[in-house]
Amino acid sequence: MPVIVWMLLAVALLLLVIARAVVIVPSGRVGLVERLGRYERTVRAGLSVVIPIVEQVRFVVHLGEQVSSLSREMVITQDNYLVAVDALIHVDVVDPVAASYQVEDHREALRTLIVAALRTEIGEMESDVAVRSTYELGNAVRAAAAETAGRWGLRINRVEIKALARDSTGP
Repeated sequence: MPVIVWMLLAVALLLLVIARAVVIVPSGRVGLVERLGRYERTVRAGLSVVIPIVEQVRFVVHLGEQVSSLSREMVITQDNYLVAVDALIHVDVVDPVAASYQVEDHREALRTLIVAALRTEIGEMESDVAVRSTYELGNAVRAAAAETAGRWGLRINRVEIKALARDSTGP
């Protein structure tokens, strides 16, 4: 009887090790494998095998276009009017390793970067010009943020200014 118990325990342990070794990465994503806490390799979508205990899939990164929104960001124009900006940011992850390891949260970092670029671009414009030129403003913001986003493994496809409204309580 004790031999059967030991055999059952050995089989259960073997099944547990096999279950921990097999990783399924969903379609449209990649998995970043770390070995003992250090980046080792990238695995594509599908079934992959890792060494249990020594390796783990630390990040699963979506490779398709991601859309983030900015809502009611308040920005001051060159003529000291307060404008509210709503925007959409369309971005692709082109380097999943950089997007995961160069910045802690690439979505929040990108949002902060776009807000800073909006403040810079709108701060150099008169309020009437800013309200009329949302397409050009989106392109200018994208261009201003592209280099930094590129270092983070991101490509900004476009910045759409959905709404830009001047506050009626201006100077």
